Amino acid sequence: LRPWLNDLGGRGVVVVSARSSYYMGQYRSSVERANEQGLPFVRHRIAEVQRWSPEDVAEFMAEYGVPERSLQRLSDHDRQLLGLPFFARVFAEMTLDPDESDIETDALTDRLLNKYVAREEGKLTQGHTESALLSTSELRRVFEYVAEFMASSDEREADISELESAAEFAIEQDLSSRRGLKQRLPVLCGLAAASEESSTSRFRFQHELFFDHFLAGAASHYLV
Repeated sequence: LRPWLNDLGGRGVVVVSARSSYYMGQYRSSVERANEQGLPFVRHRIAEVQRWSPEDVAEFMAEYGVPERSLQRLSDHDRQLLGLPFFARVFAEMTLDPDESDIETDALTDRLLNKYVAREEGKLTQGHTESALLSTSELRRVFEYVAEFMASSDEREADISELESAAEFAIEQDLSSRRGLKQRLPVLCGLAAASEESSTSRFRFQHELFFDHFLAGAASHYLV
């Protein structure tokens, strides 16, 4: 953004949209470094995107071509989940898939988790071959370990060291055995600066649904 900011010469407004909290944190620290170096001063404000209202969800589903009866078959709890655009899109795709026309609550939850893991797995790639640094099962285990760490503390957050430890437990090796994995872990969507005043990064799940299910997965390993 620096060339654009230089061209503005301290005047005007730039609106930047970034879905990743990691990149938002990178932007904030970059602005702070630029100000310390005496570069053009930039005042920034972080906008928090609000959940969709029921009317927003209904409008989105209508545009997607989802029958209204599909929404009516959901429980109140599941309809509230659709307030998150990511969840709403997954539900719409699932509803219109002829192979999954009979939607049950468990199926919706499973599909949401599968989509979440697949999305995050795609970020953990390395090199021109785009080879995955973690398999789907390994990434699920990472999230299960992270949920377990969170459950043992007062906060539903984990720091970078805990995220790295979870990855080592999942692959049963040191992180150094997977070249690039340690460097790529911070791109996970739930990683962000803990506060405006602190540059310390903390990981959190985007929704309580994910925490609950990954914690249940962690607990199930102790029952085997």
